[in-house]
This record gives sequence, C-alpha cells and structure tokens, in this order.
Amino acid sequence: MISALAWVPKGASQRMPEKLKLTEQEMQMLRQAATEEEADEHDAMEAAMAEEDAEEQAAAAAKEQEGAAADSDGLPASFKMDEYDDEDDDAAINNYIGNSGAIEDGVEEEEEETSGDDDEAQQPDDDGNVAMEDDEEEEDEDDELEMDKEDVEIRPTDAVVLVANTEEDFSNLEVQVYDDETGSLYVHHEINLPAFPLCLAWMDCAPVPLDPSKGPVDGSFVAVGTFKSGIEIWNLDVLDVLEPAVTLGGEQNDELRDVAMPKMSKRRKNRKIALKPGSHQDAVMALDWNSSHRNMLASGSADATVKVWDITTQSCLYTMAHHTNKVQSVRWNPVETTVLASASFDRSLVVLDGRQPNAFSKFALSAEVESIAWAPHDPSTIVASTEDGAVVGFDVRMNGSAPLFRFDAHAGAVSAISFSAQVPGLLATAGVDKTVKLWDLKDNAPVCVTSKEMNVGELFTMSFYQDSPFMLGVGGSKGVLALWDTSENEGVERRFGSRVQGSATGAAAASSDISASFRSPYQLGEELVLEEEREKQQQTQQGKKKSGKNKGKKHK
Repeated sequence: MISALAWVPKGASQRMPEKLKLTEQEMQMLRQAATEEEADEHDAMEAAMAEEDAEEQAAAAAKEQEGAAADSDGLPASFKMDEYDDEDDDAAINNYIGNSGAIEDGVEEEEEETSGDDDEAQQPDDDGNVAMEDDEEEEDEDDELEMDKEDVEIRPTDAVVLVANTEEDFSNLEVQVYDDETGSLYVHHEINLPAFPLCLAWMDCAPVPLDPSKGPVDGSFVAVGTFKSGIEIWNLDVLDVLEPAVTLGGEQNDELRDVAMPKMSKRRKNRKIALKPGSHQDAVMALDWNSSHRNMLASGSADATVKVWDITTQSCLYTMAHHTNKVQSVRWNPVETTVLASASFDRSLVVLDGRQPNAFSKFALSAEVESIAWAPHDPSTIVASTEDGAVVGFDVRMNGSAPLFRFDAHAGAVSAISFSAQVPGLLATAGVDKTVKLWDLKDNAPVCVTSKEMNVGELFTMSFYQDSPFMLGVGGSKGVLALWDTSENEGVERRFGSRVQGSATGAAAASSDISASFRSPYQLGEELVLEEEREKQQQTQQGKKKSGKNKGKKHK
C-alpha cells in the first residue's frame, strides 16, 4: 500500500545521481552484521541437521525391528546377493578405459578446429586491418556504460515523485520518474525504511552546519516520518544509500536502526532504547518543510505535540502542546511563512505564529481530522477534511468563528485534500471510497466539477504537482501510483482553463496580517475579564435606569 507521496520540484534532482561510497565504519558495521547473520544461520542449520539425524536413527531402528527376513544389506534373502561376483564391475572399468582414447582424440580435433577458426578470424581484411577481440570488448563495455548513464539520468524536464510503499512487512521509499513526452512512469531507485512510513516532506536544505555568509547548502532531500520516534532525512541524489544523512530525534544509538541488515541479535533486541534530547516520544504522523525559512521543519506526532526543528543543527527549536490527542497534520502558511497550522484527533485545528507560539486561533471540527491544506491564492483560508466524509473551510483571522463553508465530499473518510498551486479555487479530495473528486471553491461556494475512480484501491494519499496546474498523483491500498492529468476532463478544462496563472506569488499583497488575530491564553483571559466588566457595567446602568423610572412613578 502507498501511505504517503511527495513531489520533487522540476529540475531540483541531480541529473546524474552519485553512487554510494561506504566509509570504513559502515563497512565494519556491515561485516559485523553479516557475521552475526551467518552465525544465526549456522546455528539454525546445525539444529536442522541434528533433527534430521535423529529422524534417520529412528527410521534405522524401525527397520532393524522388521525381522530376520532381511539380510545384512537390508534386502530380502530371496535376492541371493552373496552369489553375485565382481565381473560386471570389471567389465564396466575396461569399457571406460577403452572409450577414453576416443574421447581424447575428439578433444584434439575440436581444438584444431577452434584454432583454425581463430586464425581465420584474425586474418586482415582488404585494407589490412585486423579485428581484435579486445577492441570489441571495449566497445561493448562503452555501450553498456552509455546505457547505464541513460537509465540513471534524471533530466530537468522529468517529473519526480516520492512514494512511500509497503508490502507485507517490508517498507521502502520509491523515487519514481515520469516522462511527460513519452508518458512513461518508472522506479528510478529505492530506499529501505525501518518502519511503516506515515508522512513525507521534500526539502532542498542539506542537514549540515550553516555558514552564515553563504546560507544553507543546496541539495535534494526527503524527511520521512514512521512509527518510530525519529525523523530520518535521506539524500535523494545518492543511489543504493543504506543509512539516512541524519535523524532528528529518535533512538540515541544509531546501530539500533538496523535496516541494511534487518535481522537483529537477541542482545540488541533486549537493549533498552534511549531517545535523543528533544525527540518525539511516539510515531511521527505529519511533516512539513518551510520553503522560505529553509532550515525549518515542522512535525506532528502521536505524542500530541508539534515540534519545529532546525535541519542544519538537527535540534528541536521548540515544542508546542496545544492538542490533547495525536497530531495528524501540520502545514506552514504559503505567504506568512511563520504561521503554522496543526490538526489533531482531538477534533481541533490550531493556527499560530511560530514567533509567538502561545498566541493562536482554534477551530472545532466535526470528527477526527484526516488532512489540512492552505488555499494558496487565499492564504487566510485553511481547509480540513475529516473521517466523517466532510470538508470544512475557515478564515483563520476569525478566532473560533463559524466555518466559511462545509460540505459532504465522500461516503467515508476524506483521506487527503490538495489545492492546485496554479489554479485558484481548484481543490481535489480523495476518499476511502476509491474516488477522487474535483471541486470549485470560488466565492466559498463549493461545486463538484467531476469525480473519478482511480482503480488503485482505497485512497490514502494525494497531491497536485506544483509545477503543473492539473497533474495529480494518487496512492492507495493496491500499492500502485496513479497519475491523472485532470485537464483531460472537458468539464475541468472548461471551468478552470482560463484561471491558470502560475504559483500564488501575488497573494501576499492581497492578504492581511493573519497573526494579528491570534490570542494567547493570557490575552484571552484578559479579554474575558474585560467582557465581564462591560457586562457588569451594562447591568449596573440598566439597574440605575430602572430605579430612576420607579422613583418617577412614586412621585407621580
């Protein structure tokens, strides 16, 4: 099954990925792991041989008890085996010796024929050139190298999509390449993962110390969240890689990861796991990279916390505990890039500014959340999908307000939602009912434009390609990636074709300061106190007015 996917921006991948070069330490770890695996296999083989010997001994004992009807060779006495002599054996030996001479003669003749063929092959042609076998072999090797380069090369026009796939107990990350010209989709290379993958986030910032004069180091990396507490960051420009570049949080001892050699000794299994400082305490369920502050990565966990990490120092900058249950989704605002949204199984959506995490807006959801997404062309609007099949939108500037819209999208959980980065109002929803639906959210009045069954089972993940207005990637229970060019649908082309305008770069000018509407608990308390004081003042004034009227009546 495919549990997560993420697109790589066009041209961000290294054209010719590098081959893995193991360090001496990594070689030593592999040798040690191989030795332990060999010892385990040896012990298992000895146990199996001992069991087989015991079975053979038991069978032999049973035969001995069959009676005196069998002779010492284990054959019935009526066969009279003792009366046979060795004449047949002597005849067989003489026959073999007689034929050996003929065999040797045949070998000599074959060698002479082969030698003659070689001489003919090395005869010069009309121009006096002799074809040498070494030259032909070198040409074959050059052709093979050229073919290898073509297989490995990722062209700047290729679309690269990262797919987290699991079959039975084996999980891996597939780097798939789509050639728009030929329509071909193939797996370029794979990365083994330590546990079931829950979320992915692509990034271009290398997890190395930051040089203030130069800024972050460029590259192509992916952060992976699994049922383990650590966040692994992998270098996508290296083939056959065995270990992540770094791990944010997670287990203190890297040897416990054990992906290259999956079998662990009993000694390792029984070892107590210690976590790094600042680590999540449970599975990492959500990730989102900040493309403006490139060293920052947000994560949400089953431990009910949201963390912001510095990729370059591999440290946790701060932890937020606004939720009381598992955090299913986190998203940075595309325009106000310090604003972060998170949604949890506690049926709440929280929006805050990372510079003042104690100030936030909070919105109630009708059920446990599945996915959230910011509207790229209307950055104050955030949309959430829930397990009851609903999709709801909020204006985050209106703390705790009623939703802008709400509609029932699917018969069952809406597992994923995604906006087109280049078409205002185009929203895609995916559900466990195996279908994708496209919606027009113009003027906050949702209209279903079309729907399609993707034939890849129940749908768990989906995303628009940021470099294409209409290309959509979908994954589900069958473990097959499905791509849909939604512009092929006449209704989509008719409704959205004229709206294509590229990425939402101009949206910032039209947006207001979102974070200005956030309130900290202290500020909310002060506002409540002020509101209570105003109500008391109003009640006092109303009481004075009533008493004044009553006095006037008495005087009359």
